[in-house]
Amino acid sequence: MLYVVRVVGVLLAWAAMYCCMYPIVAFADILDDYVAMVPCIGPILAVISGIVEWLVSIVVCCMSCSIGCAAAMFTALVVWLFMRPPWESFVGLLFCAVLVTCAFGLAYLAPKKEGQARDLSVELNNQA
Repeated sequence: MLYVVRVVGVLLAWAAMYCCMYPIVAFADILDDYVAMVPCIGPILAVISGIVEWLVSIVVCCMSCSIGCAAAMFTALVVWLFMRPPWESFVGLLFCAVLVTCAFGLAYLAPKKEGQARDLSVELNNQA
């Protein structure tokens, strides 16, 4: 029963992070609905936006999994740090850090808009 509660707790942490990020998926779904209403080319755009919506769902699921599971593991490992030998906790905390690093790596690899944010200090140094 103890292991079932532990697994359910990790899955609930994953679900909680997915619920926090769900507005991103909902936006893609609403955009898919509106794109399908465009005259003449709506069905073609609906297929493309359906694929984009599917990809957004996958990315949100991966991000929520890595962050939610890392948060659940971090909570359990902080308790283990005081209850068990430290080396077991440090190995787990290292794995937790790997999960968070994967989440930030995925966010870093996401394409950015050209000219999204301007760094004025760099522009001023280039002009001088």
